[in-house]
Amino acid sequence: MCSYSEQDYKLALEESFNFSSFKSEEQKIATECIASEKYKNIIISMATQSGKSLCYQLPRTALQRSGVVLVISPNISLITNQVAYLSDLRIPVTSLTGITPRLVRRDLIDRLEDSKANPYQFLYLTPEMLIKGSESIRFLIETMMADGDISLIVMDDAHMIIDTGIDFRHCFSEMRTIRKMFPDIPWVALTTASLESIKMIGKALNMEDPKIIKGPSTRKNIFYDVRKIPVNSSIKELIEDLIESDKKQEKHVTKKIYDSGIIYCQMNQEADRIAEELCESGISSESFYGTKNECNLILKNWKDGKFPVLVATEQSFGLGINRNPLKYVVHMTSPKNMRAFYQQSGRIDTSPGYSRLVYQRNGFVTKEMKEYATHTGCRHQYIANFFGDEENEPCGNNCDNCVTKERLDRKGKSSDGSKSLEVKRKSF
Repeated sequence: MCSYSEQDYKLALEESFNFSSFKSEEQKIATECIASEKYKNIIISMATQSGKSLCYQLPRTALQRSGVVLVISPNISLITNQVAYLSDLRIPVTSLTGITPRLVRRDLIDRLEDSKANPYQFLYLTPEMLIKGSESIRFLIETMMADGDISLIVMDDAHMIIDTGIDFRHCFSEMRTIRKMFPDIPWVALTTASLESIKMIGKALNMEDPKIIKGPSTRKNIFYDVRKIPVNSSIKELIEDLIESDKKQEKHVTKKIYDSGIIYCQMNQEADRIAEELCESGISSESFYGTKNECNLILKNWKDGKFPVLVATEQSFGLGINRNPLKYVVHMTSPKNMRAFYQQSGRIDTSPGYSRLVYQRNGFVTKEMKEYATHTGCRHQYIANFFGDEENEPCGNNCDNCVTKERLDRKGKSSDGSKSLEVKRKSF
């Protein structure tokens, strides 16, 4: 087992990742658990944007641990994002996915086969590449595991191993076989899940007595609301209060600016329709889905600030893709479950932001999303209860239901019949 001081971690954060401190106590604890080499099985459940990836990246990169960290991720966009991020930090990283060109793939395999000459600290793979990839790739990974060249295996979005719905990935369910074949290699599962799901993930991966680090689910910077669709309402009417702000560009000149955000929907045609309607209303936007031509260019232009609103299908938009500041996330259709809703709305960064679910009475995919939409109590409290948080007090004025309750309470306390004080909604 290894032991590192507070100063070791501080220097590692600053020199390798340009951070002055950990984001949270849970991130610090998770990083220390991985770095200590004390645990063979670790499950880390923290909110979106909480920095789960740093927990395994810092020990290998900054604390001079040996071996390759194998990261299994179901999302190619997420892999591309992580490889670019680490490369920008000059950290040796590579990936093998279905979009890796054949010649590049062959060159990478040759490099990885030579453990002495291997220059990489991190190797990112999709589960399909590990289970159903070419014989040369599967042989390479199995050889690296058997020879001790892989020091840690990380499963990102580990909750997908227990998914049985439309997101079921057969190759994810095969991970338990890999776990059995190489029981001496430490495993880390990253997720955002309820306590019940965390236990199911551990069982599905044959993890014996896993170390569990679970952060709080509450996102105090996000205002949650649900908006019922009025008859004949336009897309712009449903979201304009979220995206429009007046900002002074020059002295005596005011120009209309639209904050950045994501609008989620289910179907490609729906994404096209919403983006077109917004553009016709004067709000620059683009639709984004996996089969669309130039989708990478569209994503780059959005991240570069060339247009503010990205209309994306849930299936196509990677959870690891960030744009800061991201001010709002709108779900025009119901997500498949509460976990998906929480993760997608959690793309909002640490500054104040807004999450809106558009209410369609017959449009719910699951019972839990209908319960959330029709819930009359605090939405933050509902989310905290869903994920099993111990501390889950009402937010007070950070969701539509609590703002309404506060307004009614003030009206009830007004004894002179005068107009009650208006509860000012949070300004984002």
